[in-house]
Amino acid sequence: MRTELDPADGRARFLAVTDLARAKLHAVRNGETAIVHRRLSDWPTDDLHQLAALLAQLNTP
Repeated sequence: MRTELDPADGRARFLAVTDLARAKLHAVRNGETAIVHRRLSDWPTDDLHQLAALLAQLNTP
C-alpha cells in the first residue's frame, strides 16, 4: 500500500492499494472461499437453501 498527501489538507492521506496487496487479498479471499466450499459440500440441499434464505434475510436492510 502506498500513501499520498491530500493536497487540500496536508494532515490527511490517500491510500492506494498496490498490485502486491491486491494479489494477497485475492489469495486470502480464494482461501476463505475454499474453506466454505469444503465445509458445506456435504450439507443437504434443503439446509443450503435454508442457509441462503437466512443470509438473504440478514443482508436485507
